[in-house]
Amino acid sequence: MKRYGLPVLAVLLILFVSACGGVEEEHYPSGELKRSGSRLKDGSKDGIWTSYYRNGHKLSSGRYENGKKEGTWTFWDMRGEKSDLKEYWQGKEVSGKIKTVESKPARSHSASAVAATMEEWKSGAPAKKLAVTMEEWKARKTGESAAGSH
Repeated sequence: MKRYGLPVLAVLLILFVSACGGVEEEHYPSGELKRSGSRLKDGSKDGIWTSYYRNGHKLSSGRYENGKKEGTWTFWDMRGEKSDLKEYWQGKEVSGKIKTVESKPARSHSASAVAATMEEWKSGAPAKKLAVTMEEWKARKTGESAAGSH
């Protein structure tokens, strides 16, 4: 019975935290932190979650809302250098579907335009406002639809 004590205790602790909601940490078998974040009482991820490589550097960090990725997520390479930014909306990646401000009707940037924007961001150059947020785009789309129907 003694050799099962620690694993049983760990399982009970995880179940307790899941039932109550709260902060959760997962570790690699070797003990390094793998990911951490919080959960709601129903067990869904909520709030900021961060994942790590085995070497301790961050892998990704972003926000969940009711179990779905939301907003800007940042990704790093194994050396700890920022490597990517991705936008999520209701759990779906929308990075490749960024809408331009000037376009009528709104259209998606090509993959090369998005890549160029990412290269500017990585280099630290001041970014031109090539795109709008999903909220701005929705507001403009709604406004354009209403204006177009007169």
